[in-house]
Amino acid sequence: MTIFDDTLTLHRAAMRRRDFIIASVFIVLLALGLGRVSAQPSVGVPAIPRAPLGASDSTRVDSIVAPVLDIATARRKLPRYMAAVAATLDPRLQRAIAKIRAGERRYLAVRGYVRREKRVHTHWSWTAKEAAEFRKTEEYRAMMDTIAAIKRRFAVTNPGHRLEVVTDIRTLENQIGKWNTVASIAVSGREVIDTSLVVLADTTYPEIPDSSATARFRAFLNGYELVNTPTVAVPGFSDHGQLRAFDFRIYRGRRLVAGTTTATIPGTWESPGWSCRLNEIVCATGDVFHGPLYEPYEPWHYTWVGWGRQ
Repeated sequence: MTIFDDTLTLHRAAMRRRDFIIASVFIVLLALGLGRVSAQPSVGVPAIPRAPLGASDSTRVDSIVAPVLDIATARRKLPRYMAAVAATLDPRLQRAIAKIRAGERRYLAVRGYVRREKRVHTHWSWTAKEAAEFRKTEEYRAMMDTIAAIKRRFAVTNPGHRLEVVTDIRTLENQIGKWNTVASIAVSGREVIDTSLVVLADTTYPEIPDSSATARFRAFLNGYELVNTPTVAVPGFSDHGQLRAFDFRIYRGRRLVAGTTTATIPGTWESPGWSCRLNEIVCATGDVFHGPLYEPYEPWHYTWVGWGRQ
């Protein structure tokens, strides 16, 4: 699947997604006679008569009370529920959320943190002190030796070309900065908003979230799969934050042949075959790297797992 980072294209995709979600849910509910859509607070729904299920009165369903979808109230609920879920997260995640722009970007981050919280103790981005300590280890030296071997092999098999690799740590602050500016994050965030509004329009969610309703909404966020995949990791969980992820760039002389821009992948990585050639060389080093990254697709991105870190 080709990934485009063009803001207009992403925006149109999100709008189609929003219209599809809302229209589909409403139409199905109305068609089945299971509920109604209300722009104002609910005042109740008449019971829906049902036919007998059997000869005995004990097998008869007399009526079913239908739910109401209340979008106007859902808009008031959304910030309350997102804040309630955020308050259940690890303190490190809460501090990061506070630095993310309010609105769709913050809501998308809350979803991401709900889904990754169990990994926070092993995958959270390092401080400068932690990174400095890792650079003193045998694992770091083995990693750098393997990177150097990949670069040498690439130069031999692709005369006139060379690989360059950025090995610096991507700090939490840097990750938050990208999250607050990259266009795809706003698009994915609006998708989360649109879908969450449909969920919270169910009037069985109270206006003020209690512990049960908060857990229910958190479960929704944990299970929701995005259609519009973000092009950067949720802040704090990039493997670049622990010095174990590497983005390869291909040069011919001083000219950049294949870089790290998603919009250029078809023309600079796929068509010339650089994706396959880089993968063959990386794989030849053994099972010490995982890659390339497939969601979002980045043919240049490989993660070190040489010392058993899966």
